[in-house]
Amino acid sequence: MPKGKRKYGPNYSPPPPAAFGGPTRRRTPSPDGRTRGGGLLGPPPGTYDPAIAYKLRASRLGLKDLIEDTRTEERRRRGDFRTERGIARRDYGRTIGDLGRERAQGLEDYGREFGRGSEDLTTSFTRDLNELAIARQRGEEDYERTLGDLQRRYAALGQQQQGAAIAAGVGGQGTTAAGEAVRSANQTLDRSDVDLRQARLRADLAEREGYLRGDYGTDISRLGEDYGRETGRLEEEFGLNTRRLGEDFRLSNKLRVRDLKRDQRDRREKLSRAKRNQLLFEPAVIEQAYYQAHQANPSIPFPTPAGVGGGRGRGGQPPRRNPGPPAPPRAFRDPRRKYR
Repeated sequence: MPKGKRKYGPNYSPPPPAAFGGPTRRRTPSPDGRTRGGGLLGPPPGTYDPAIAYKLRASRLGLKDLIEDTRTEERRRRGDFRTERGIARRDYGRTIGDLGRERAQGLEDYGREFGRGSEDLTTSFTRDLNELAIARQRGEEDYERTLGDLQRRYAALGQQQQGAAIAAGVGGQGTTAAGEAVRSANQTLDRSDVDLRQARLRADLAEREGYLRGDYGTDISRLGEDYGRETGRLEEEFGLNTRRLGEDFRLSNKLRVRDLKRDQRDRREKLSRAKRNQLLFEPAVIEQAYYQAHQANPSIPFPTPAGVGGGRGRGGQPPRRNPGPPAPPRAFRDPRRKYR
């Protein structure tokens, strides 16, 4: 290694001696507890209470355990966070799937009800129209039959009256014409009654058919409106539940992230406080050891200031050598003078 080159960085701190929880292979300290290079190792063993070293080792082990526990908690907390997030996503997907299935089933049920209702209305309407057609056909047949019977009856009556007039010796043309006129008038009168009944029957059937057609159209329209209203409500409820579920999922995810960050900050703060307390505790303990060593051997001086493995007390860094008086400031030199 070239002369003047450091093996370690400027912040390198050699470990403390075995009495303070460090390795024993160190440079031989001088009687006052300092190494030949100037680094503080602590007072010589036997000049202070060993409980101080035990206390220092216990504090370092406690800090080490706290660091390990903090890392373990951090690792477990991240694992729990990923697990909870996976479970939340799984539950969100399952709930969305359930809502979709309920929506599809509801639409299917409403469609089935609408189809069945339409089919029932159409069947009933067709049946009623067939009944009206049959009634109209039978009415026409009865009307024709009644007219035929009326015609035959009056024809038979004319033959009977003509035979009676011939038998009585009054069967002249005048008598025959007068009887035929009377029969024709009576036949016309009877037929008018039959025509009136047939006209009323036709009007009633036509009015009933109009009512049936109107009722059928109204029922179909209402059924379609009910189907549209129910399906619209179902779609609206599905959209509302989906939006609420998404908002709850995002909010719960934010809360989980917030709790994770809070836990991380709390652990970092706790660990930072422990390290800060350790940095304040170790110099005090070493200073106490030096005080006891000085009481037993006044030739052992106090370190200025006391630190863990070094004389500056911050992070156990070794003390800097006396740099001597500061160098005088260099005069300003214009770099352009070189080229003049």
